[in-house]
Amino acid sequence: CDSDWSATMAALGGLFDGLVGHYSLTHLAVEASIEVYVNGVLNTTDWTFDVGLNAIVFDDLAMPQHGDRIDVYYAY
Repeated sequence: CDSDWSATMAALGGLFDGLVGHYSLTHLAVEASIEVYVNGVLNTTDWTFDVGLNAIVFDDLAMPQHGDRIDVYYAY
């Protein structure tokens, strides 16, 4: 058993960087009404709505970064 875990932890680092890929909504959303803004800019292509989770799920390559502001508007 290798006692040096540094290489393994470095490889896993991206999995635990604190970025959030989905945002749960407070109320059950009317899907067609959802508008997602990232840093004040309407984003219509880099996310999907997961009905089962009632959450906005960002694409892996478009995940918001630390410090980004996410605003979601929707009817319920």
